[in-house]
Amino acid sequence: MVRISNVFAPALGAVFLFAATAAQAQTADKVGAPQMCIMSNYIAETPVIDNRTILVRMNPGRGYKRIELETDCNTMADGKTLAFDTSVNRLCVQDTLNAHEDSGHACTISKIVTIDADEAQELMLRRR
Repeated sequence: MVRISNVFAPALGAVFLFAATAAQAQTADKVGAPQMCIMSNYIAETPVIDNRTILVRMNPGRGYKRIELETDCNTMADGKTLAFDTSVNRLCVQDTLNAHEDSGHACTISKIVTIDADEAQELMLRRR
C-alpha cells in the first residue's frame, strides 16, 4: 500500500491536473476533434465558405479550424469582416458572429473543429 503524506498530496494533485489539461489541449488539436474555444489573437484569417461554415486559418504553425453555425446566416457575404461578439480573448461555441456590424443579426457558433490543410483547401474550393 502506498501512502501519500498530506504535504505532497496537493502538489501531486496539481501535477495530475496539469497533465490532464495538457492532454485535453493536445486532443483538441487533433484533426476532427471538436473544441469549445479558440484564442482569437491566434486567428489570422476567416474566409466565409457558405452561410453556415467559416474556415479559420490560425497564425503560422497553429493549423486550421472549421466553424459551423447553428443556422444559416444569410448576412454573411464574401469580403465582409466578421465581428466577434465576445468579451474575452477567446471565440467559443455559443458565441455570436456578425458580418454586418449595423445589421443587428447575429449568428451563433454551434461547433469548432480542428481540420487539416487538405480539408481547408477543399473548403476554399467550394467557397461561393
